[in-house]
Amino acid sequence: MHGGEVEFSFQDRKQNILIPDSVTKEVAYETGVHIGDGWMNIIREGQYRTPHHRVSYTGNLIDELKFHKEILIPLIHRIYNKHAYLMKRPGNVCETAFKSKAIVSFKSKVLRLPKGPKRTLKGIPHAIVDESDKCVRECVRGIADTDFSLAFLRKHRGVHYYPKIRYSSPSKNLVKDIEYWLGDIFDFDVASCYDIHRKDPRIKGILTTHTLELNGRAMLEKWMDEIGFRNEKHLSKFHL
Repeated sequence: MHGGEVEFSFQDRKQNILIPDSVTKEVAYETGVHIGDGWMNIIREGQYRTPHHRVSYTGNLIDELKFHKEILIPLIHRIYNKHAYLMKRPGNVCETAFKSKAIVSFKSKVLRLPKGPKRTLKGIPHAIVDESDKCVRECVRGIADTDFSLAFLRKHRGVHYYPKIRYSSPSKNLVKDIEYWLGDIFDFDVASCYDIHRKDPRIKGILTTHTLELNGRAMLEKWMDEIGFRNEKHLSKFHL
């Protein structure tokens, strides 16, 4: 990695913010969480329009608050020595956020995560791919914890018994990349569908998405053995 590209603010140095000099499994996992539920940008606010480098992660207040408190916030502190704060937002939303020029600089310049909308993301970051397959697994795990769904379908029985792990994203490149790693490298049986068009009232237009699925008990067991979940919203369904 090229840590020399990272820019520190006065506050970063005062708070002793740390920037990783290599991609560890924790860095890869946190990057996956960022890809799933994260956002960052440089925003200007206040009388003098001072730029703030802000990172935030949003989740469901009902079933992801524990994940933010017990997994995400301690993880951010271990990696960056940064204290993130947790807020409850309207609409049953929880948000973990912090400000740091150095961390935004690291994420954008080294990991190549986009500022603003993430649909421009080209796939799993090269810094993670170049490190190891284990780091790719952790990155995919972070994406899954925040952005995958786990459901059990009835199919032809009276109980919900048939497992389906599903991922949907507006980024075709990212879905293709995850499909490649899960299918070609990690030997999962992946079902994918691209260019799905549907009306979205939020944008008052047509939204194009791309999906992949892992279906059946064998794929769920392989997932739990080789990648797994850390988010309670998935684990509670699995244990139930």
